[in-house]
Amino acid sequence: MWRLLLLVGAGYLREILASSVLTTHEIDAILYEHNEFRKSVQPTAADMEYMVWNEKLAAIAQDWADQCVYTQNIRREERFKGPVGENIYFTLEKYRAGEETKRWFEEGQKYSYTTDTCTDKRCGHYTQVVWAKSREIGCGVKMCDILQGLGWRNSYVIVCDYSPRGNRAYQKPYTAGKPCSQCQDGNNTCYDSLCGNPNRPRRAEDAKTGVVASSILDLEAFNGEPLVMDQPEFDTHVPSPVITDFKDVVCSKKTRRKFCKKCRLARGKHVCKRCRRSKRENGRSCRQCRHCQRCKHCRKLME
Repeated sequence: MWRLLLLVGAGYLREILASSVLTTHEIDAILYEHNEFRKSVQPTAADMEYMVWNEKLAAIAQDWADQCVYTQNIRREERFKGPVGENIYFTLEKYRAGEETKRWFEEGQKYSYTTDTCTDKRCGHYTQVVWAKSREIGCGVKMCDILQGLGWRNSYVIVCDYSPRGNRAYQKPYTAGKPCSQCQDGNNTCYDSLCGNPNRPRRAEDAKTGVVASSILDLEAFNGEPLVMDQPEFDTHVPSPVITDFKDVVCSKKTRRKFCKKCRLARGKHVCKRCRRSKRENGRSCRQCRHCQRCKHCRKLME
């Protein structure tokens, strides 16, 4: 009897430890990176809002991260009872809070504000991060024994949900102009190039109760360094979730079978096997194929 209880208790403890809920300091790191990147967009934003943490969004994101699946949460808006955007990040390396935000923001190099387009149709993470009206965020992280849909072992999945959702069709992520020159919704105070009160609570729930929490922008202990610890559902830019961490994936025998053997030699040219099956991308070479461009092994073949 006691042995059975010990076994049950040990299993319960392992389950608790495996559910990698974000710490307060990790939350601060994610918030810090988001607000730093939001104020540094080019061209500068006239209506970029200061982002705060939302516990309900965080709970929804954590619940989905706990599922360890390679897909998006199609019921997040139903649970939140409002429009919610979502960014998902997968990595085989040890999780570092804020690293996912950096990777998403790097997609901005492929985005043209003038034309509101992406050079390879993969910058929806970036546009969600810098969507001016998305002022609340909640994230969850999970270390997965097996990531369903990819087969990765001992990998991390990070889910961030945003409210209101970004990536609206035929809309740019923000209005270009002098910082804080077009703040809306009563956020007329400008602080560090973001619309919002410098004493605004860090958590959305505190704003409703009148509690003023310390601002992430004032955290001296953080110093902007990420702590040790790749796609949203879009109306525009990106149609479906993808991994953003391919450039760091080492093509071992296991991963190569799943991700890397998409390029094949055909009449002296690299032709993507996946593209040949796709009507939309039929006839594209590997250099033009978004699937091949994500794979380190395929990119090496194209050199």
